[in-house]
Amino acid sequence: MDMKRDYYEDVQLFSLGVVVFWFAALILCLALFPLFVKNYYVYMANYMAINIIVAVGLNLLVGYTGQISLGHAGFFALGAYGTVVFVAKAHLPFLLALPAGGLVAAFFGFLLGIPALRLEGPYLSIATLGFGLTITQVIGWVELFGGRQGCIRRP
Repeated sequence: MDMKRDYYEDVQLFSLGVVVFWFAALILCLALFPLFVKNYYVYMANYMAINIIVAVGLNLLVGYTGQISLGHAGFFALGAYGTVVFVAKAHLPFLLALPAGGLVAAFFGFLLGIPALRLEGPYLSIATLGFGLTITQVIGWVELFGGRQGCIRRP
């Protein structure tokens, strides 16, 4: 078994030329995917990509740092509703609205992270749980997000 000996070996993404080749092939296939398949499959691929982003984010938090976040769904909701608002109200294309929604969630994560910086263990879990529950209530009451139904009507 080949063990990694330092941090830089651990974070190196492309260690071999063959890895670079297959990564470039993957990116090319993903870029050409919408040109050759029906809209339904592109729609489903978008949902899969969004859920992959959520799973990778949770893996970073729980898997690599060992901290527990019970408010991860709140950040997911902020990013999802932010993306929808950017698409429906600001008329941005989906590929621009998706990172913008992620930036909205990151901004609120930063705001939550400032007071929770020194919390650990159950206290951090309680703070993130409170944030997640608060976000679901706020989204339900704010009409910009379509209320509890989530129906955003275009003007």
